[in-house]
Amino acid sequence: RGVAQQRVAIHHVFRDGRRGTIEPFAELLLQQAEQRGEIDTATTDLYLAYALKNDARLPAQYIGLGNWRGTPALMRITEHQKRFDTSAAVARGESIDTAAKYAAVAAMTANFCGSSTDPLNAILDSAHFHISYNQAALGGGLTINDYVQSLEKTWNTEIVQFGWAAPPVSSDPAPGERFPIRIATLSPGVFGFTSNRGTNTGLVGDNPNTSWNDIDSQASCIVLSTNFGSFGSGNTARNFLDATTSHEFVHAVQLGVGALGPSAVDTMFVESTAVLAEDEVMDAANDNYQYLWPNLKVCMGQFADPQNDILPYQYWIVFRAMTERYGHTLSGGVEQWIQDVFEIASKQNMWTLNTFNDALAIRGTSLAQAFHDAAITIKFNKLCNAGYWYPYCFKEAAGYAAVAPPPGFDQILTSTANIYDGMLNDNYTAGWIRLPTVSATLQVTVENTSVGGVFRASLVCDTGATLAVNHFPFAANAGESQSGYIHNAAACKGQPTLVITNEKQTEPNSTVCTAQSYRVRMSSRAIVLTRQQLFPLVLG
Repeated sequence: RGVAQQRVAIHHVFRDGRRGTIEPFAELLLQQAEQRGEIDTATTDLYLAYALKNDARLPAQYIGLGNWRGTPALMRITEHQKRFDTSAAVARGESIDTAAKYAAVAAMTANFCGSSTDPLNAILDSAHFHISYNQAALGGGLTINDYVQSLEKTWNTEIVQFGWAAPPVSSDPAPGERFPIRIATLSPGVFGFTSNRGTNTGLVGDNPNTSWNDIDSQASCIVLSTNFGSFGSGNTARNFLDATTSHEFVHAVQLGVGALGPSAVDTMFVESTAVLAEDEVMDAANDNYQYLWPNLKVCMGQFADPQNDILPYQYWIVFRAMTERYGHTLSGGVEQWIQDVFEIASKQNMWTLNTFNDALAIRGTSLAQAFHDAAITIKFNKLCNAGYWYPYCFKEAAGYAAVAPPPGFDQILTSTANIYDGMLNDNYTAGWIRLPTVSATLQVTVENTSVGGVFRASLVCDTGATLAVNHFPFAANAGESQSGYIHNAAACKGQPTLVITNEKQTEPNSTVCTAQSYRVRMSSRAIVLTRQQLFPLVLG
């Protein structure tokens, strides 16, 4: 891509204390500049359009060297553009400069999948795709057959094997009613994007491939990079391609069932479910590993915050921890939960925390319980084998650990005399506290010291053979306390841990998450426990 060899790793300390290596990319740099007040919203949108179009007018300081997918940026541009009618905006006091910028954005995005400056002089029709490309421009050691194989595997897995609703075709369909693909030279770091604007796209209304009236189903197209060998040494060109085709086609499915119709959809909801689906379709690609691990101090509804270096893709591992128990890469497993989420979002014409809860309720659990289980699974990151069973293990835990260690402790308590006062935001956040390794029975009490919040807690002991999990009897509402026990914490091969989550949901999709306080107290003494108290363990 011309700048791939110029990459310099930036060693960065995230706001939650994690250390990592990031490479800033155009979308992140622009959104951070907007939040700092250096550019306004209209300028950000215009520059995002430049970034997607590989337009030389994008200022150099916003190009970046990191890899990214363009669909969230295009979603943002489209949402802002459709709310901006030039004459009405000027009448209500918007500046002429702002109006001119959105006029330019409208012109640039009107035909996103059909106005590439690349001379795409070759056409290939596969079983399900109409592919426009330039043979001479293909790079990274890949051929057009690699693209065809990757795309057709995506279709056969998502549509045929998993039974997802095929994206509809527009009133001006591609030849043979195939799905339109363009392989073009994109801006530095852009894998590709999905668009509902341009040739062979647009509003369909009701997708004939679903059993319900989608109302706002959209026909779409996908643009893929010509050179998947230009994205650095973190993976192979074919794996980058496979991850991108499977991921972007998920967005085509989302558009096709009307699940991207609601305004102001949280990009985390859309992107992290797509990353999870990508991992179900192209399991060996493992491009999703780069997003480990998310900061669970940020509540679920507010998760994607570029100012905190939080990307909308990172939450995929939480959804995996919630759902992998249902079956990994299997029809009817994780993929069915994803499919249910899309269907619920389409029928309700919105994405909220309730959307995820409703899809989990079909399986007899709740978002509160599944999130708490996920907090345990993520903290311990145990490989599913022998005595480590779902829901407290991962099939690919070893691969995750090789990339980055799981999240650390919020606090390390070394004595039963310690008292810890902690804070967790409402709307699904998690914390982990290391407990002292005493030989006697350890009693742990969690007191909700706030006027809000709902704290669910568990004591977890890695015995070396399994995870022994002691769930506190009830969640603690405001002013309440709950207690649990570990008998002989010194016998834990791993570190005895208090896992605590704030499951208070204040609204369907939180825009503000309030921090709530709790207190942890301990005692260690020879007490007589009932059999239920002594052996309340759920063996993972």
